[in-house]
Amino acid sequence: MKSRLKNFPTGVAVVTGLCLIASSHPALSQVTYTHGANVQPAFDGYEINSDGTYTLWFAYLNRNYSEVLDIPVGPDNTFEPAPIDRGQPTKFYPRRHKSMFGVVVPANFGQLTWHLTVNGEKASAVAKANVHNIIDRKSSGAVFGLGRFPEDPVNTPPTISVEPRAASAKIGDPAVLTITGKDDGYPRISSKPMGLSYAVSVFRGAGSPQITPATGRLDSGRATVNVTFDRPGDYMLQVRVDHGSGLFSTFCCWTDALVNVTVK
Repeated sequence: MKSRLKNFPTGVAVVTGLCLIASSHPALSQVTYTHGANVQPAFDGYEINSDGTYTLWFAYLNRNYSEVLDIPVGPDNTFEPAPIDRGQPTKFYPRRHKSMFGVVVPANFGQLTWHLTVNGEKASAVAKANVHNIIDRKSSGAVFGLGRFPEDPVNTPPTISVEPRAASAKIGDPAVLTITGKDDGYPRISSKPMGLSYAVSVFRGAGSPQITPATGRLDSGRATVNVTFDRPGDYMLQVRVDHGSGLFSTFCCWTDALVNVTVK
């Protein structure tokens, strides 16, 4: 009996010590990466179009918290079956980016798979026509993903215009984009419209253009953005105009536009 009582505090001390070590080192339970991790493509769901075709919407998760990755279309950024180029991005920003691009396919397409290989690790997203995967990107009554009452107004995507949609530029000389948008006034927070915001990013292109300002508000329905390129090539910029829906657990309602720029 004495030996048991003598050894009991030692056991408690060992367990307590281990708990303290684990609690003081959160990295032991969750590892995060600034760089060196892979990119996971994702299938967000599909829409049924009026002509009977489907639009498949794809997203991605760059598991890195700071590294921006360039993955050209080819063996490491490809679709199956062919064509391997389905309009996917080649520049991947950190963390989760939903519904980045859509692919229109016939209703009997069967299956479409997007493969990404980064740092030697291959990841894939499989798109199939399943009733549970149908989404609506043209209207939504949900705010904060909570749904809506029958009398609540339906939220629709903003109408936007970006000028120019194609441009040429020289290294060091900014290309100027003019973004305009019109909102339906929803969703509302405390009876006030959330209003429109925009974000401009590189969708395709290996350089690191300086975008000023890369994000902002369209409080007057208009914004001007300067994009200065650091290397020649063909670029595709994505302009996304949203009124807060992108922050919620829905797939509506924001509007994207692509701008092609040739830099010499």
